[in-house]
Amino acid sequence: MSNTGPRDLLSVRTDHRDGVVVVRIEGEVDLTVLPDVTSALARALSGGSNAVLVDMSAVGFLCTRGVSLLIDVEQRAGQQGIRLCLVTAQRAVLRPIRLLGLHERFLIRPSVAQVLEELADT
Repeated sequence: MSNTGPRDLLSVRTDHRDGVVVVRIEGEVDLTVLPDVTSALARALSGGSNAVLVDMSAVGFLCTRGVSLLIDVEQRAGQQGIRLCLVTAQRAVLRPIRLLGLHERFLIRPSVAQVLEELADT
Protein backbone atom coordinates (compact mmCIF):
# COMPACT_ATOMS: atom_id res chain seq x y z
CA MET A 1 0.00 0.00 0.00
CA SER A 2 1.32 3.41 -0.97
CA ASN A 3 1.32 6.55 1.14
CA THR A 4 1.30 8.77 -1.92
CA GLY A 5 -0.65 11.95 -1.32
CA PRO A 6 -1.73 14.63 -3.81
CA ARG A 7 1.37 16.74 -3.22
CA ASP A 8 3.56 13.74 -4.01
CA LEU A 9 2.08 13.79 -7.52
CA LEU A 10 3.27 17.34 -8.20
CA SER A 11 6.71 18.75 -8.73
CA VAL A 12 7.39 22.48 -8.93
CA ARG A 13 10.96 23.61 -9.60
CA THR A 14 12.33 27.07 -10.24
CA ASP A 15 15.43 27.76 -12.29
CA HIS A 16 17.06 30.73 -14.03
CA ARG A 17 18.01 30.51 -17.70
CA ASP A 18 19.40 33.39 -19.70
CA GLY A 19 18.07 35.91 -17.18
CA VAL A 20 14.57 34.40 -17.24
CA VAL A 21 12.88 32.74 -14.27
CA VAL A 22 11.63 29.31 -15.35
CA VAL A 23 9.00 27.60 -13.19
CA ARG A 24 8.59 23.96 -14.23
CA ILE A 25 5.37 22.31 -13.08
CA GLU A 26 4.97 18.55 -13.45
CA GLY A 27 1.89 16.54 -12.53
CA GLU A 28 -1.73 17.46 -11.94
CA VAL A 29 -2.72 20.96 -10.92
CA ASP A 30 -5.84 20.60 -8.80
CA LEU A 31 -7.19 22.27 -5.65
CA THR A 32 -5.00 20.20 -3.33
CA VAL A 33 -1.73 21.43 -4.85
CA LEU A 34 -2.79 24.93 -5.88
CA PRO A 35 -1.17 26.57 -2.81
CA ASP A 36 2.23 25.13 -3.82
CA VAL A 37 1.88 26.39 -7.39
CA THR A 38 0.65 29.78 -6.16
CA SER A 39 3.68 30.17 -3.87
CA ALA A 40 6.15 29.20 -6.59
CA LEU A 41 4.66 31.66 -9.07
CA ALA A 42 4.58 34.47 -6.48
CA ARG A 43 8.28 33.87 -5.74
CA ALA A 44 9.04 33.89 -9.47
CA LEU A 45 7.39 37.29 -9.88
CA SER A 46 9.46 38.71 -7.04
CA GLY A 47 12.71 37.31 -8.47
CA GLY A 48 13.74 40.49 -10.26
CA SER A 49 13.53 39.13 -13.80
CA ASN A 50 11.73 40.89 -16.63
CA ALA A 51 10.26 37.57 -17.82
CA VAL A 52 8.78 34.50 -16.13
CA LEU A 53 8.34 31.31 -18.09
CA VAL A 54 5.83 28.77 -16.73
CA ASP A 55 6.74 25.37 -18.16
CA MET A 56 3.58 23.25 -18.05
CA SER A 57 4.71 20.74 -20.66
CA ALA A 58 4.43 17.93 -18.10
CA VAL A 59 1.05 18.92 -16.63
CA GLY A 60 -1.62 16.27 -17.14
CA PHE A 61 -4.55 18.15 -15.57
CA LEU A 62 -5.34 21.81 -14.95
CA CYS A 63 -8.38 22.66 -12.84
CA THR A 64 -10.40 25.81 -13.43
CA ARG A 65 -8.91 27.42 -10.32
CA GLY A 66 -5.51 26.75 -11.89
CA VAL A 67 -6.61 28.69 -14.96
CA SER A 68 -7.80 31.50 -12.68
CA LEU A 69 -4.40 31.48 -10.99
CA LEU A 70 -2.68 31.89 -14.36
CA ILE A 71 -4.93 34.86 -15.14
CA ASP A 72 -4.11 36.47 -11.77
CA VAL A 73 -0.39 35.86 -12.24
CA GLU A 74 -0.51 37.30 -15.77
CA GLN A 75 -2.23 40.44 -14.44
CA ARG A 76 0.30 40.87 -11.62
CA ALA A 77 3.17 40.27 -14.02
CA GLY A 78 1.82 42.93 -16.37
CA GLN A 79 1.48 45.43 -13.54
CA GLN A 80 5.14 44.82 -12.66
CA GLY A 81 6.34 45.02 -16.26
CA ILE A 82 7.14 41.30 -16.33
CA ARG A 83 6.42 39.20 -19.41
CA LEU A 84 4.63 35.92 -18.56
CA CYS A 85 5.06 33.03 -20.99
CA LEU A 86 3.50 29.56 -20.91
CA VAL A 87 5.22 26.50 -22.33
CA THR A 88 2.98 23.58 -23.20
CA ALA A 89 1.60 21.49 -25.98
CA GLN A 90 -0.53 19.51 -23.53
CA ARG A 91 -4.20 19.31 -24.37
CA ALA A 92 -5.02 19.21 -20.65
CA VAL A 93 -3.61 22.72 -20.32
CA LEU A 94 -4.47 24.22 -23.69
CA ARG A 95 -8.08 23.06 -23.82
CA PRO A 96 -9.42 25.01 -20.81
CA ILE A 97 -7.42 28.08 -21.83
CA ARG A 98 -8.85 27.96 -25.35
CA LEU A 99 -12.40 27.15 -24.23
CA LEU A 100 -12.37 30.26 -22.06
CA GLY A 101 -10.99 32.36 -24.93
CA LEU A 102 -7.78 33.12 -23.06
CA HIS A 103 -5.28 31.74 -25.59
CA GLU A 104 -4.62 35.21 -27.02
CA ARG A 105 -3.94 36.61 -23.57
CA PHE A 106 -0.82 34.50 -23.05
CA LEU A 107 2.32 33.92 -25.05
CA ILE A 108 2.08 30.13 -25.40
CA ARG A 109 4.83 28.11 -27.06
CA PRO A 110 5.58 24.37 -27.23
CA SER A 111 9.17 24.54 -25.94
CA VAL A 112 11.31 26.41 -23.44
CA ALA A 113 13.99 26.89 -26.11
CA GLN A 114 11.53 28.62 -28.43
CA VAL A 115 10.40 31.07 -25.75
CA LEU A 116 13.98 31.85 -24.72
CA GLU A 117 14.89 32.47 -28.35
CA GLU A 118 11.91 34.80 -28.85
CA LEU A 119 12.69 36.70 -25.65
CA ALA A 120 16.32 37.09 -26.71
CA ASP A 121 15.17 38.62 -30.01
CA THR A 122 13.07 41.30 -28.28
